[in-house]
Amino acid sequence: MTSAGGPSARILVADDDVQLCASLKLLLAAHDYDVATAHDGRECIEAIRRHQPDVLVLDLAMPELDGFGVLRELDGLQLDAQPPDVVVLTGHGGIADGARAIREGAVGFLTKPARNVELLTLVSRAISGREAVYQTRRVSIDFRKHWECSLASRRDGVASVVNHMAAEMRLTGLVPPPIMRRILMAADEAITNAVIHGGLEIGSALKEHSDPAAFEEACRERERDEDYGGRKIRVSVDTEPGLVTVTVHGPGPGFDARSVPDMDDTEALLMTSGRGLVIMRSLVDDVSFDDDGRRVVLRKRL
Repeated sequence: MTSAGGPSARILVADDDVQLCASLKLLLAAHDYDVATAHDGRECIEAIRRHQPDVLVLDLAMPELDGFGVLRELDGLQLDAQPPDVVVLTGHGGIADGARAIREGAVGFLTKPARNVELLTLVSRAISGREAVYQTRRVSIDFRKHWECSLASRRDGVASVVNHMAAEMRLTGLVPPPIMRRILMAADEAITNAVIHGGLEIGSALKEHSDPAAFEEACRERERDEDYGGRKIRVSVDTEPGLVTVTVHGPGPGFDARSVPDMDDTEALLMTSGRGLVIMRSLVDDVSFDDDGRRVVLRKRL
């Protein structure tokens, strides 16, 4: 198992757009990842066998074997390590394809053209989640477990909370690693949203319509301000036979839960915030909101 974000973390980028592959390879290599590329589905399968990557960035529309075909073949590959976590790339408006890919095993998706910061975020989450899930599992005799914590409204605390969540779920011996990865990815999305939109009170419009540098600077400024960055997010995990429930309760003004876009509302889901909801809904079985939108509850059946 490679270290999260470390220089040995292996990424495979598979896309029939050779120029895009080269661009993504440069981007990821600049962040100390070991990057390989493939340009069609069959070449992708061979590259997985050869490089055994931690994360696969996968275009869904490729010749020879499309991305869905690659997802179907992953589980049957004879690999020394666990199969890679998959982040898929879809064409503009390919929300339905992205959601389908998550249901078929991917852990996230982005629509082209994807922002660099969003791709790096998903890759980092996937690697951190793998490290948390595949640590040595200890089984507890207590098959019902409640765990809770609070964190300040600062993004650098999210990964630590997610790692602790994984450790608590491992203690029960109830949650298979592939399902745990999906729960952790959904929880990461929910906690990050609570930090940014609840604690820091930075709206989706800034992320949608400004350049990434402006959004990043706005987040950092609010994180340094104790009136925002000091606000607490409460997170709890309840693990029992057949069900994991994650609850994330944030501060701030909340939002009208009735405004959450329907999965069939393609135009609304094309927004960055809408895609986050699709990811959560596709990774777990149920997502619900209450307390004026400040609390989100994720449920995943085992």
